[in-house]
Amino acid sequence: MNSIVGPLVRAVMEKLSDLLEQEFMLQKSLQSDIASLSAELRAMNSVLAELAGRGRQPDEQVKDFRNQLRELAYDVEDAIDRSVHRLHKPGDRSRLDKLVAKPWELREKRSLAKRVGKCKARAAELSRRWQRRRCKAEDAVIGHPLLPENPPPHEVLQDLMDPGGLVGMDGPRDEVVRLLTGGVPEAGQLLKVVSVVGLAGIGKTTLAKAIYSSIRSDFECSAFVSMSRSDVAAKDLKDVLCQIGEPTNGNSDELALINQIREFLRTKRYLIVIDDVWCTSSWEIIRAALPENNRGSRMLITTRIESLAQSCCSNWDDHVYRISTLSDRHSKELFHRRVFGSEDRCPPHLKQISAKIVKECGGVPLAVVTVAGLLVATPSSEENWETVLHKLSVCSEHEESPDAEPVKRALALSYCSLPDYLKPCLLYLGLFPRDDVIMRDRLIWLWIAEGFVSPGNRGSPAVLPKTGEAYFNELINRSMIKPVHINYRGEVRACRVHDMMLDLIRSVAAEESFIAPNIAGNTSAPKVKVRRISLANRGDNHTASFETTINLSSTRYISLFGSVKYKLQLKNLRLLRALELTECEDFGESDLINITELFQLKYLAIRHTRIRNLPAQIGRLHSLEILDVRDTCVRELPKSFSQMTKLLHLHVDRVRLPDKIGNVLELLSLGHFDILQSPLAAVQGLGYLLNLRELLIHWAPGLSCSDTDKYGKCLRYSLDKLLHLESLDIDGSCFNVDFLDYWSPSPDLQRFHVGGGCYLPRVAKWMALQANLTYLSVNLLEVSTKDLHLLGGIPTLRHLFMSSKQVHAEKLIIRSGQFPCLQGFLLHCPWVYLTFEHLAMPRLLNLFLPIHVVTAETNDFSFGIEHLESLRNVEVRINGEGADASKTKAAEVAVAKAAHNHPNHPILQITWHSTAGSEEGMGFDATLLG
Repeated sequence: MNSIVGPLVRAVMEKLSDLLEQEFMLQKSLQSDIASLSAELRAMNSVLAELAGRGRQPDEQVKDFRNQLRELAYDVEDAIDRSVHRLHKPGDRSRLDKLVAKPWELREKRSLAKRVGKCKARAAELSRRWQRRRCKAEDAVIGHPLLPENPPPHEVLQDLMDPGGLVGMDGPRDEVVRLLTGGVPEAGQLLKVVSVVGLAGIGKTTLAKAIYSSIRSDFECSAFVSMSRSDVAAKDLKDVLCQIGEPTNGNSDELALINQIREFLRTKRYLIVIDDVWCTSSWEIIRAALPENNRGSRMLITTRIESLAQSCCSNWDDHVYRISTLSDRHSKELFHRRVFGSEDRCPPHLKQISAKIVKECGGVPLAVVTVAGLLVATPSSEENWETVLHKLSVCSEHEESPDAEPVKRALALSYCSLPDYLKPCLLYLGLFPRDDVIMRDRLIWLWIAEGFVSPGNRGSPAVLPKTGEAYFNELINRSMIKPVHINYRGEVRACRVHDMMLDLIRSVAAEESFIAPNIAGNTSAPKVKVRRISLANRGDNHTASFETTINLSSTRYISLFGSVKYKLQLKNLRLLRALELTECEDFGESDLINITELFQLKYLAIRHTRIRNLPAQIGRLHSLEILDVRDTCVRELPKSFSQMTKLLHLHVDRVRLPDKIGNVLELLSLGHFDILQSPLAAVQGLGYLLNLRELLIHWAPGLSCSDTDKYGKCLRYSLDKLLHLESLDIDGSCFNVDFLDYWSPSPDLQRFHVGGGCYLPRVAKWMALQANLTYLSVNLLEVSTKDLHLLGGIPTLRHLFMSSKQVHAEKLIIRSGQFPCLQGFLLHCPWVYLTFEHLAMPRLLNLFLPIHVVTAETNDFSFGIEHLESLRNVEVRINGEGADASKTKAAEVAVAKAAHNHPNHPILQITWHSTAGSEEGMGFDATLLG
């Protein structure tokens, strides 16, 4: 048993300790009760900790004890929060005022004493009952280790291995590719379907992704779609449309979407992968959208269900491929690669025990990687590993479904082995929908708002995001969550949760009363006290009974998504710490009237709504740390905004800043704000935000040149004062931001972006002096080889994106040894000829290459791609202006040949630049380059 009650009780004990330190506020009898209550909580928490160390499922009496202790801890915390808020109302009070109690303060202290007294009595009674029931703690633990009660439906197997080094997948990949591309000659042009079937966690999605990457370039259009869990197939159809390059135009009618897909694919050779087919009816709808057009099109599906795999392959040339578990050799290779980096690095004293651990994983990749992730965080001693093996072996004694149990055992053991501070962070993921891409920053902000992230001894709020990132990275390192996207700093920006892990999370979270399921519409459910709830409604009016089924008076987090009809009674949610409202069409400004009553609110996100104005007194939210009103109509912040002195992150869309923005001294990130619509005093106030790490600015026209110059100079002076700035983004309409030529940036600057219509006249000299710059994206008036030489010496630069309409010379050369760490490079200039010398950009993975045919022809279409030894992806944009069709074709053939002859065989995409400035072909995917 590994409960989150322990961390909760310890947090409550800290609050009680803080309360005791304020002796002038408390009566002696109250001090005594608080000390007694704290002692009772400490003793009972020790009992739970002892039971948890045994690693087994608690019996019903232990569960009851744990649950009552949890509710007691919550009630104590609620009582403290309410009273402390009332006794510490913000405002200027003299020391004498604080020492001389007002009548209302005396009443509140008596009320607090009464609540603490009741909680003390509950704690004493709970302790006595426990002692009567369990005289010996050893008798308290019977039953089997913690496992999810029901096997979950499958979402996707998240590839927890390096996609460039798949273990044990080469053979299956080649075989399925043969089934897809081979066959009877006369059937070669018919639509062919291959089904991959196998148990949960075995690597079906990993295999499908590898196949998709290897053959997609042979087709005119392609799509990889993970089937949603909704009975409505419209989402899946929209995903297909989006990936094949056809706009949906907001249409949600299934029949219309089917017809649109069929018409678009009617004359095209296509490849469609449908991952995790779980429902026959949804499959039939998707299948109806894919035409039999005799173009050699192919479909690949993955599923856990044998009968479904068979039904998908109804034609005589279709095939079912049954994926097997990993061999012992491949299981060991995967395990050692994850734990040690390679099998050769496994210490001799761990080889025998590691072989036994791998055997317990049953050849299931997800189980292997999950257990390996656990051991990465475990000291590498034989004794510690024996403990892990013992726990896995004990779990296996209770197997009911041999196919699923290796994964379930691995996941349960990994959860139980988490340190206490990570358990609530992981359980929070149970609030998000299946198959959801969860943004890292949003998740960390929610953790911070709930108090799960502690600054430790360093104390400053500025360290909270960094600590939260460390928690997030530890969950990734333990293979509890799957990284989705890597940003310019090499940091993971988002994550997904495997469905089996999600099922375990929700099972534990429900048992712990940590979160509530989506019970809207369940009229038979009793009215229960809910701490955290997420409601999503995509159109069905099924929330009418919401208020009658749950009690929100002690709720800490609420998320509403879509057209949820329920109106939040904010005045009854005074303990709320985090509130998210997304795409709530029926939510208006009148619904925010009482939001200032939420004295505990630390996180407020109102996105994709029609709200134009925030409450005038929003500054009363003195605890607010994160405010996110992007994708709304809010264009101005209330004057009271400057009173929110604890605010850390402000995320807005082109708002007008208030004059006193400089009062919000703790701000770490700010943007996007419209600089020319803001008063000059606000721009000057930016210079007082000495903690600022991230700044996003929108520069739109509207002022005279002289006024614009004033804003530019004022902004530069403010930027010069921001000594910890790590990221600066400026975009907007056509404007020369040449005042940044003379900027003296923070040595911490990692990201610099000038985009939209804004541009710099040239590469600024200060750029080459930035020792930490990793991401540079700039529009330039012109670009030259000299500029590239200047930037090529930045040792930390990983991503470089440059756009220019003028070129200093027809030929730009990347010299040998330049850009030693660059991974993504984009140069957008239709009339340039770019070439690479030997050993240039040795780590470049992704390249966007412009080709001007007339200029390239004079250089024999030699681009130097073969010198980019790490290259993986190339997108080429061909500008044939001034050249005939044969020369344009020759350029296309030359670059295709160069990519084909490259040792890495990089994925190649080609687009054409027309004289009108539009692009034809596959379209440029900016995410390709990082």
